[in-house]
Amino acid sequence: MAKAKYTQSKDGKWYAYVWDGTYTATGAKKRNKLSSSKSSGDLEKKVFEFNRTLKENEYVKPSHYSVLEYSRHWFITYKAIRELNTRKMYENIIEKHLSMFSTVRLQDLQRFHIQMLINKNSEQPITCEQIMLTIKQIVKSAISDKIIPPTALLDLTTGISLPKKNTKSKKRPLTKNEIQAIKTADFLPDEKAYVLILYGCGLRREEALALMKSDINLLDGTLRVERAVVFDVNIPIIKSPKTHNGYRTIPMPDWLTSYLKEYIPALKTDYLFTTRDELITKSSFNKMWRRILKKMNLETDEEITGLTSHIFRHNYCSNLCYQIPKISIKKIASLMGDTEKMVLDIYNHLIEEKENTTAAISEVFKL
Repeated sequence: MAKAKYTQSKDGKWYAYVWDGTYTATGAKKRNKLSSSKSSGDLEKKVFEFNRTLKENEYVKPSHYSVLEYSRHWFITYKAIRELNTRKMYENIIEKHLSMFSTVRLQDLQRFHIQMLINKNSEQPITCEQIMLTIKQIVKSAISDKIIPPTALLDLTTGISLPKKNTKSKKRPLTKNEIQAIKTADFLPDEKAYVLILYGCGLRREEALALMKSDINLLDGTLRVERAVVFDVNIPIIKSPKTHNGYRTIPMPDWLTSYLKEYIPALKTDYLFTTRDELITKSSFNKMWRRILKKMNLETDEEITGLTSHIFRHNYCSNLCYQIPKISIKKIASLMGDTEKMVLDIYNHLIEEKENTTAAISEVFKL
């Protein structure tokens, strides 16, 4: 007769202490107490089943975390070193939206909870996308921490209905009136430098505001993008460009080089745009932009509305696309600090406008 693996205790039961895959604060293995009142063999089956489910990541530890509590823990632990704007997005979703789950245990979270939250914000499609993005990451983290089972991601997020985005494009190039106003408006030197750099180089706002004297090569007429500015409320913070593609050198039009030859020597600091000799604050930029719009409106009979820094960037890329094949899509993407896919996805309709398929076929297949 085979010897029993486990010894029967005085109370008539068989016990085993099995590691649950986690550790205590001191680094010791945490063990679960399993028991059987039937036999050592029955306990052995329970131990085997426990280890099987643990190996398959199906074991879930007891937890009293609410959804909000765990979300805050996840944010502090895993998002602390992300870029400022990314941290702000996650923090906003957690504190403003996931706060409605402050009394819902993470292990009790159901799909209908998430759908109710989406329904509540249905008039803000982008916010709903951010909510789902955040929830999915939090759920994945909780699965890794063995607080919820691996099936939770599919169980909680499959079939969630998101509101449709407004498909009407808000992108537009500059109008003829706006371009004329740029030429004739009575800008201050810094206002003119900002507008001309946007118009002639297609920079993002955060890239233009981070420019330094050393980024401008007046000898060969080029501008180098190496950093960007983000605002923590009002305070400017220097960061890296949006992506690796953001590091780039852009040829400047001759008129921009000529103007910067006048503008740069008069600067008292290394930065092109400042507030009291320091990097420009958000409030100072907003005031400058309002002055720019006001002065441009004085130059046109038709009111200029909805003009943003990004429209200058869209105008820059649109006009480059009209120059294909003189300039390639690859080069346009390089100048924009983006990918070729981005250029094709957003500007392909402009490229197609230039196409003359019939003429091209007739020319190529002459007999």
